[in-house]
Amino acid sequence: MKLQLQGVHVQLTDALRAAVEDQLREPLERLVGNPAAELEVHLCDNNGPKGGLDKEVRVTLRIPGRNAVH
Repeated sequence: MKLQLQGVHVQLTDALRAAVEDQLREPLERLVGNPAAELEVHLCDNNGPKGGLDKEVRVTLRIPGRNAVH
């Protein structure tokens, strides 16, 4: 499964990448079982440097021949 990880106002550290791999990609890969599937993860900090509890994660799973799941 192809993984695309993007951060908006979020620094993508190695620990953050490892967490996405362990908690999202690996379980979904076992469930889907299609190597052509694509997983897109967007990590956003809506207020940017202002701070606060405004973090958001958007996940999209695309499997060939199926509708995308958001």
